[in-house]
This record gives sequence, C-alpha cells and structure tokens, in this order.
Amino acid sequence: MKHTEPALTLTAAEQLLAVEEIKRLFAARLRVMDTKQWDLYPTLHTEDVVSETWGGLPEDTQPRTGDRANRVVGREPLRRAIENLLDGGTPVTSAHHGHTPEITLTSDTTATGIWAMEDQLWWTNGAVEEHLHGWGHYHEEYRRVDGVWLISCSRAVPESTVNHSRPGCTFAAPVPVDRSGVIRIFATVTPCRARSRDSSHVVTPGMCSGCGRITTSSSSADSTS
Repeated sequence: MKHTEPALTLTAAEQLLAVEEIKRLFAARLRVMDTKQWDLYPTLHTEDVVSETWGGLPEDTQPRTGDRANRVVGREPLRRAIENLLDGGTPVTSAHHGHTPEITLTSDTTATGIWAMEDQLWWTNGAVEEHLHGWGHYHEEYRRVDGVWLISCSRAVPESTVNHSRPGCTFAAPVPVDRSGVIRIFATVTPCRARSRDSSHVVTPGMCSGCGRITTSSSSADSTS
C-alpha cells in the first residue's frame, strides 16, 4: 500500500504564522540554553524528542541511549544531559546563534527545518581559560502538540571548530568533518612572529588568538593576508 503524506490544509496566512512560531521556538531554545534556564528547557521539546547534537565531543563523553553514542531520547534525559554539559562540574559559558532558517511544513502539525549555526563556549581548565568556536547546521523536526509547536528531533551537522586557550595564545586549525559527521579537533602550534616580540604567541596558518594577526603559513608567520 502506498504511503500517503498527511495533507497540508492550512491557509497561506496560517502557514506563515506556523513558520514564525517555529522560528520563535528555535530562538527560545538557544536563549534558554545559554541563560541556563533548565526548568524551561524541556518545555520546548516533545516528550519523545530525539537529540543527536553531541558529535563534537569525544565519543566516550557523548550521552548515550543504549549502545548508541551521540543520542538522547526524551525531554527529561535531554535536560539532564545539556545541564550536565554546560552547568556541571566545570561550568561553561555559551553563546549559540542560528541563522537563515529553511522551514518546510510537511503537514498541518509537522515541519522540518535547517538552520546555519554558530556556537562559542568558554570554560576554565585549572588556570587556563579555554574557548571552543564551532559552526555547521542544525537539521530539526517539529510537531504541533495541543496547539503549540515543539522540537521533536534535533541533529547537528558540524563543519569545523576552532579551539583556543589562554594564557599565552594557542590556535587549533579548523578541521573538516569526516564522513561520519564527527569533528576531529587537533592543535599544532608554532611561534607567531607577526610583528610581535611576545614569544607566548603561537599560531598555525590562520589567526593567532592572542594578537589577532592572520598568517598565510606557519613557516612565514611574518606575512599577513
């Protein structure tokens, strides 16, 4: 038997309103997460929400559902997982941004969305302040429950990260994501000689996080682009 998709019967005005409500829902999730309002965070998701947004973490630290890493099912388990990550033993200050949404209504009560995303995280490791800067796309699904749009599935497809630490300055070059969707993060450091006599500055091809100089190669750090 051929599967029939649910009909989309909303008027044009109702469709525009639904898309706007989904945009506001997504914005609220990022705001509530960054402001650590953990009592509100689960209310933005369905009871059976699926989250696969942890691929940038080492696999042994990713939340698991059964034997599967990078997967959390249920809004209370999701709240606990994100609270433990950002507000656990090592508090993390975060800033998540979402841009250029592509929202598609698949029925009167379901929708999908793709968002360009960028996030920055700051935390301390002993006396060193560390900083992670990532970007990629969220692929999400939404469901209207009792008249309210909620997030039912969220997957992060990361594209690159930059990892910094202080004091001094270090730079971890952006690394392409492999085909499994896992970010591989590494750091290679060489002295930054971009018009600076401070030997604590280190850089790979790119930007030194201490002095902000942009270099074209680690062997010619005196050059800028």
